[in-house]
Amino acid sequence: MVVLIGTVVALSAAAYELYFGGRIVVAQKRASVFNSEYAAAYAGALNRPAVPPLASIEAGEPVAVIWETYGKDYWACYVRTSEGVRGWALCTSLRMVA
Repeated sequence: MVVLIGTVVALSAAAYELYFGGRIVVAQKRASVFNSEYAAAYAGALNRPAVPPLASIEAGEPVAVIWETYGKDYWACYVRTSEGVRGWALCTSLRMVA
């Protein structure tokens, strides 16, 4: 019984973090939000088909970083915009709020 309650609490905390948590950052410049980390990483690449962004983040707009990951040539963040759109943006376009 105790294990079950602990599991429920842990899952509830993870769900809260996913939907309401995140580190607040501000966009340094206009950035696009994509449906995958790879689409964000290779946006603007000449040798790949263009993927339309889900939304854009304007310079100075606060966003919540929920998850971040590193690839060979990129650093991508899973973000939630102020409008509630969730997707991937390049972390190099964002800066930490003090």
